[in-house]
Amino acid sequence: MTALAAPGNSGATITDAFSDSCRDFLATSSKDISHVQTAYVDGRAMKDEDVDSGYFAADGDAGDEIDSVIVKSGTTEDRFDCDNGPRAVCSDGIDNDGNGLIDYPGDPGCSGPEDNDEGSD
Repeated sequence: MTALAAPGNSGATITDAFSDSCRDFLATSSKDISHVQTAYVDGRAMKDEDVDSGYFAADGDAGDEIDSVIVKSGTTEDRFDCDNGPRAVCSDGIDNDGNGLIDYPGDPGCSGPEDNDEGSD
C-alpha cells in the first residue's frame, strides 16, 4: 500500500510491506519517518519516535505477529493493517472457551499465540 502525500510541501509518500506471516514490516518514505507505532496481535504496543530516516524495518520472531502500524513522515500519518487471514484461537481477541480470559498469554489454556485451542484450564 502507499499513502499519498498531503497537500503542501511537508507531505510525504509512505510505502509499506508486510512479510513472514505479518512478523516483518518495512516502511519507506520520501521524507524522514519521525514516528512509528506498532500494535501486535497479542495486545503489545511499541512506539519508536527516534527513526529520523526514510526507512523503518521491524523483524519479528514467532509470536511477534503485527496487527497494524502507524507511520508518520512530514505531515503524512497513515495506518497500515496486516491481513494474514484467519487468526489462531489463542490470538483472535475472543474468549473462545468462556473462562473470562482472552488469548495468550492471558489464558493459561493457550501455549502460545499460534495455539488453536484455548483448552480447559
